[in-house]
Amino acid sequence: MSALTAAALFAQVVVLAPSGYVGTFGVGDRTEVRARSVLDGPPAFDVETAPYATLSLNGRRSTVTLSYTPRFSLFDVTVDRQFAVSNAARLAFGWSATERLRLQLAASGAVGSDLAAQSFRSPSTVGAPVVAPPATGAPNSPSPTGAPVVAPTFAPAAPVIDVLSYRADAGASYAFSRRTHGDVLAGYGGGRGLDAPSRAVVGEYYGPSGFGGVTHSVTRQDALATRVRASYTYSSVFGSDYLEVTPSETWSHSFSLRTSGLLGAGASYLRTHPTRTSPLATGVYPYAEGALQHVIPLSLEDRLTFRAATRLSVQYDPVLNAASPQASGVLASTWGSARYGVIATVEAVTTLPTDTIPETARQIAGGITLFHAPSRVVRFELGARGYVQDVPSGAIGGVGSAFAPGATTPQWLTFAALVLAAPPVAL
Repeated sequence: MSALTAAALFAQVVVLAPSGYVGTFGVGDRTEVRARSVLDGPPAFDVETAPYATLSLNGRRSTVTLSYTPRFSLFDVTVDRQFAVSNAARLAFGWSATERLRLQLAASGAVGSDLAAQSFRSPSTVGAPVVAPPATGAPNSPSPTGAPVVAPTFAPAAPVIDVLSYRADAGASYAFSRRTHGDVLAGYGGGRGLDAPSRAVVGEYYGPSGFGGVTHSVTRQDALATRVRASYTYSSVFGSDYLEVTPSETWSHSFSLRTSGLLGAGASYLRTHPTRTSPLATGVYPYAEGALQHVIPLSLEDRLTFRAATRLSVQYDPVLNAASPQASGVLASTWGSARYGVIATVEAVTTLPTDTIPETARQIAGGITLFHAPSRVVRFELGARGYVQDVPSGAIGGVGSAFAPGATTPQWLTFAALVLAAPPVAL
């Protein structure tokens, strides 16, 4: 989708919007320059800009949101210059059928080139591409609606990949009472590399997923959630397929206005064919999650926020081309206000050995960002991101050739960014 096509689509949506809807339109841009390490090579320098546009229409019983961002990148400007374009878009519709029942539809997709290492990528403005990191929780954590997030964690040796990803969801939420509500969601998604080097890293994969759950507020501070999620993923690289079903029970508690947390436990059933000719393998693995957040007000504007989360679950990684139990965790801290501050994160993930995949892959990643916003329109960022990983050659999903065997050298990236966000315009 070109920028002109997107502009025409936005204009058509605005013109065709029925009376009774109140709309807002916003535009902005994020431009980043960076220096990054390259395996077996000198550091590379990149320039990237990502303009975006968002449109929101709100009626008495329904809402429509549309967002689009192209990303223009110039990779390795001093040695092996490569110009690339990627596009991401998302369309969502919500309708309150009754006072208790709300229906929702969403579709998103992304196509184009980006850095292969997830830990190196700049934040996505809109869209939900498969390469986007999860917004909350531990790496590869479920989204707030419970739909599994497919996000590659481990980085291949290739610095840049060209990929396509897509997803569509349909869901409903129902309020049984003031304290109890239920949610169901069904979706279908997939992705693949678009050229030969990218297909060697991300082979084609696709499949449906589903989620259902009931949440009950026991008290004002406590809530219990009973959930079941299931997903089926087929990978064309080796004809492998993975079926995962996870029932779980989660308790969330607000200790105070500043502190909240949750604990969850369950079990994951995994049925897999690692290759077309391999025998069927099944297993049951534990599921657990925990999170804690604490906010310390420092002044009327400044605050210090700490967040820790950990998860033990079965996840499919399109780069590893395998579904396996993974233990992951994240520590994050934010200091400052809306005008200035510091954001620091540390993430760790490891696969756990199974009968079909006896060896493990590990990664530790982190980043720090300093930002200053002299106004609501302009924001400056300066920071660094990096990771170190150990992926045994041929140990995971049979795609060890996509990795540098035994490569444990830390990889780094430094960046400076300018973020522009125009005030929303009422339509």
